[in-house]
Amino acid sequence: MDWTEHYTKTAENFSLQMNFIHTLQEQTKHIRNLRVLDFGAGPIPHTVSIYGRLQEDQETIVAYDPELTISSPSSENTFEPEVKWTNRAPTGETFHLVICNFSLHHAGGDLNSIIKRLASYSPEMIGITDYDFTQATREDFERTFISQQEIKELNTFFRGDLQACFDYHRRLGLNDFKRGLQESGFNLVASKPGDKIAQYKFFLIGKRG
Repeated sequence: MDWTEHYTKTAENFSLQMNFIHTLQEQTKHIRNLRVLDFGAGPIPHTVSIYGRLQEDQETIVAYDPELTISSPSSENTFEPEVKWTNRAPTGETFHLVICNFSLHHAGGDLNSIIKRLASYSPEMIGITDYDFTQATREDFERTFISQQEIKELNTFFRGDLQACFDYHRRLGLNDFKRGLQESGFNLVASKPGDKIAQYKFFLIGKRG
């Protein structure tokens, strides 16, 4: 599938993502020198954090993933300078915004505990995109889990076992993420489900109460 065909088949995914970015920009426009932590950004450095690039004057985005592998120090120079990649928790640092872009369902451990840990970075807001397949059938999952990244995940982590992949992704739903934010002291200021091919995706933004 080339890029044009992929975009056409998954246009609603891109629409939800862009809506998320624009909502984050609106919610953070009052913050100068914005500091963003991209949690679970990915095991391999790439041109990440269009979700984190929200202001022209913001500080360097910290893209933190415990599974990150960087083959050599020189590889850091091949990525955009406004993103600092790390596999070490930024202990002692604070951020205005923490972004979890389809990463929390992969993070090991209890969801509420993970969000509480992210809250320790003193963010004013936490933004989440993720899945809710709790009410979906396997046929729904097969029909909508079709982006290039999702197919790669299916084949890499689940060895093409669609049922195992489906079972894994329906463990958590929208209400679990909402509860996790609220129990960590964040009030919901934005919540939006996807449409059509993205109907089992959503974004949430919680603001510290």
